Amino acid sequence: MRLYPRVCAGALLLALAWSTAAQAKDYLTPGTEKFKFWGGVGLNIYDSSVRIGSSDTPLQGSINLQDDLGLDKTRPAAFLGGYWRFYPKHRFTASYTQLRQSGSNTLSTDIHFVDDDGNTVTANAGAETNTDLDIDLTTLGYLYSFYHRKDFELSAGAGLYWADLSLKLSAQGNLVINNGTPSSVSIERSVDLSVAAPLPYIGFTASYFLKPNWSLGTYGNFFYLELEGGDLTGSLWNFGFNTEYYFTRNVGIGGALTVFGVNADTKDGDTKADLEYSYLGPQLYLVGKFK
Repeated sequence: MRLYPRVCAGALLLALAWSTAAQAKDYLTPGTEKFKFWGGVGLNIYDSSVRIGSSDTPLQGSINLQDDLGLDKTRPAAFLGGYWRFYPKHRFTASYTQLRQSGSNTLSTDIHFVDDDGNTVTANAGAETNTDLDIDLTTLGYLYSFYHRKDFELSAGAGLYWADLSLKLSAQGNLVINNGTPSSVSIERSVDLSVAAPLPYIGFTASYFLKPNWSLGTYGNFFYLELEGGDLTGSLWNFGFNTEYYFTRNVGIGGALTVFGVNADTKDGDTKADLEYSYLGPQLYLVGKFK
């Protein structure tokens, strides 16, 4: 597995947190912090599929990106986030998650898609494929703590998601184009599911403090949107559990188990695509909070 620079940086920051563990023990009273930031990496187990076709014909069989196209079933993903508590019960939040996958494979079964020129392509078993999938998720939101004590906080809110999804698929060898004779030409198909407009979501968080420096929590975000004309239909869900432990007044470590899923149906000119993408995995992150 490649060693990412951001993972190295996180490890160094974690070492710093451990090295300062003997410092001041006057932990912040839960809920009194003005700012909180976190960043880390998750080791996710992925399951994703796509259908690519013409807008004039029904989509054909689903292509599993891991089993059929060789994308990694497990891969690290980086994330950052934070909030500003501008009043005791009111917070502005922000987060960013980056997901990158690529793979190559020799097909063991036939797959069907439409190329950039609108041709129907069947890549038969034995064809070579290369695939890249990039997903960037950015959120801005607001949380209101309708139940707020020093040992428990329950919040609900809403915000905006920006979702950028880009899929590039290329195939070579044992290809049938428009039901013609087999050929060995190279076909590349790019599907851009980027959403320029923000998508609304609703969410919640809950935190219970066993001690001033140790908490257990849960969280979730959800949205569904269908644009007029059916050019884009999308849904997203994100749910998880976490725990955080502070070694010093301001710095701690967190762990989480999260499940994430997105479904996007899009039309662009003469083509359409249906992408289903989900992952489940543990996360490790560094966290800091300040008055």
